[in-house]
Amino acid sequence: MHQPGRRQKSVTAGRACALAVLLAVVATAGVRALAQPSYPVPPDPPAYRNPVMAGDFPDPTAMRIGPEYWAIATASSGQPSPPILRSPDLVHWSLAGNLFTAAPAWSSGRQLWGPWLERDGERYLVYYSARKKFGRPCVTVGLASGPLGPYTDYGPLVCQPHASIDPSAVHNANGWPFLLWKENGDTHPSSIWTQPLSLDGLRLTGASHKIMVGKRSGWEHGLIEGPRIIRRHHWLYLFYSGGGCCAPSTCTYALGVARAHGIYGPWKRAPQNPILKSDRHWICPGHGAVLQSPSGHWWLLYNGYRANGPPDRGRELLLDLIHWSRDDWPYIKPGSWPQPAP
Repeated sequence: MHQPGRRQKSVTAGRACALAVLLAVVATAGVRALAQPSYPVPPDPPAYRNPVMAGDFPDPTAMRIGPEYWAIATASSGQPSPPILRSPDLVHWSLAGNLFTAAPAWSSGRQLWGPWLERDGERYLVYYSARKKFGRPCVTVGLASGPLGPYTDYGPLVCQPHASIDPSAVHNANGWPFLLWKENGDTHPSSIWTQPLSLDGLRLTGASHKIMVGKRSGWEHGLIEGPRIIRRHHWLYLFYSGGGCCAPSTCTYALGVARAHGIYGPWKRAPQNPILKSDRHWICPGHGAVLQSPSGHWWLLYNGYRANGPPDRGRELLLDLIHWSRDDWPYIKPGSWPQPAP
């Protein structure tokens, strides 16, 4: 039996439902537009002068995530935990937050340093160093669903007798993750170690391997730290810092590089090491992040002291282009700029 009133109500309800769906789609699109800026990442940083961020931001890690760059540095005086920074172009940085509001319960809470930011799909991991309560420094890991956190700490991964610090991560040719770190050397040279991680990045598996030991002679003075490995062409490049750190009046800190065909090595140091050292503007440079801009150029975001400044000055955030020689060794000329392709 035909019932006009019911049909009219059905049509009206259908239109209302369609309108609600349309409004929801529009609202969602608006939220996405706000969450994902439409501006492109510049091919290279704009013209700049160091520092790219004044203050005390040592041991930075950095990576490009979508249209922005994110960095995390060692916590310095007055900061509750490692500061999280963001930038649209590697030059203009701002403070976005901190790794934690409270230090992990197992740690002393006084020292949180040497972070490394790693992205795994929609998960973000930060490997960093923390000192155990009444104990030695260890490497640990935190996990979050976004680069800003909040990060949940999963506890120590490695705690060697002479302290384990300065972690970073690298993937082998098959995509398997490996942890890198420095073992402190109180009475012997420091060394760089590596060990496979579980696929989720939250625990170690397999056996650890010592892949490099600091040279007592020469510029390293037995100290190597801050390992960062990148893959370029058919080589792996291990950037590391060495020398004396970190008092401005006495430090001899500098940056070196070695290369190999596999994570376990053997690693051959560059004959021109150190590839970055003190000059008349900045002293004790090193412990940085090596990353690519969309143009394909490689950049070093690192820390250094002003050559002329107060005795209690901090390690400021510096940026420089990495050049490559004809025999595929990297080198750095502070203040240089990418040249247009011929």
